[in-house]
Amino acid sequence: MKKFATLIVATLLCALLVLPTAANALPGRIRFTPSTASLTEGESQLVSVALDEPIICPTMDSTCVVTLPLVVSDPTRATTSVDHITFASSEWATTKTFTVTALNDYVANTSNTITVGATAVSNSEYYSGFHPTMTLTLTDLGAAPAPTTGFGDAQAQSLSVVAGKTISLSGSGYKPDTEVTVTLHSTPTVLGTARTNSSGGFSSTFTVAKTTTLGAHEVVVSGFELGGVSTTATLSLTVTGLANSGSESQYLTLVGITMVLLGIGMCIYSRKSNVCKHVPRCSSAS
Repeated sequence: MKKFATLIVATLLCALLVLPTAANALPGRIRFTPSTASLTEGESQLVSVALDEPIICPTMDSTCVVTLPLVVSDPTRATTSVDHITFASSEWATTKTFTVTALNDYVANTSNTITVGATAVSNSEYYSGFHPTMTLTLTDLGAAPAPTTGFGDAQAQSLSVVAGKTISLSGSGYKPDTEVTVTLHSTPTVLGTARTNSSGGFSSTFTVAKTTTLGAHEVVVSGFELGGVSTTATLSLTVTGLANSGSESQYLTLVGITMVLLGIGMCIYSRKSNVCKHVPRCSSAS
C-alpha cells in the first residue's frame, strides 16, 4: 500500500513538471473587464485592466514593469483611447482603464465582431507573453446618405448667369475637412475648389469667365462621401451675354449721351479758343 501511495505521488509530481509553461496556460493573469461588450457605431465602453499577482523580475528595478500594447483587430471599426497600458512593479494591485470606441465607418459591413487585445511585454516570466483579449459585437449603422449640392443656400439644381459673373454653390453630407472641386463642362474648366467644414458642409462662390461660350453648360462638383468614397453632383448652368442685361446696356447708353453733351458744351464755352478753331462748325459760329 505504501509503495502504491508513493507511486501516485511520483506520478503527480511528473505531471506537474510536464504541464505547459506558456503564459496563456493559466487564465486570468491579466484581466480585461468586461471581456465582452456590444456597441453601436459611435458608442464607447470603459474597460478595466488588472493583474492578479505581484510583478516579480530577476532584477527588481525600474525595468520591472508589464506593458500591454493595445491592438484592435480592425482599426477601421474601433479605436482605443490609449495605445498601451503600463504597470510598474509597485502598481500591480492598481486597476487601470482605457476606453474603446466603435467607429462609424459609413459602410454596410458584413462582419460586426472584432477583438481588442494585447501581448504583455515584461521581464517577469509570469506575465511575459500573456495575451488578454475582449470581444466587441458592433451594431452597424450602414452606409451614409449621399451628399446634397446645389446653387445657393436653397441648393437649386439649375441657374442662369451672365458670363463674367459669379455663381454661389453649397453642399452638405460630404466627408469633413476634405476638398471639393468645381468644374465647368462640356469643355472641362476648373472654376475652383472649396474645403468642407467639420460637419461636412461648404458654401463658396466661383467666377464664370467672360470668355465662356454662351448657352447650356454643366457644373460638376466632385468630392468625398462620409465613408471616403468619391462622389460627383451635376448641375445645369445657362451662360448668357450682356445683351440680356438691360441695366448694363442702359448704363452704357447714358454714359455715351453724357459724353456727347459734355463735348458740345466745352466747344461752345471755348469757341474763341484755339481748340474751337479746329472745329469747322464752331469756327463759323464765331
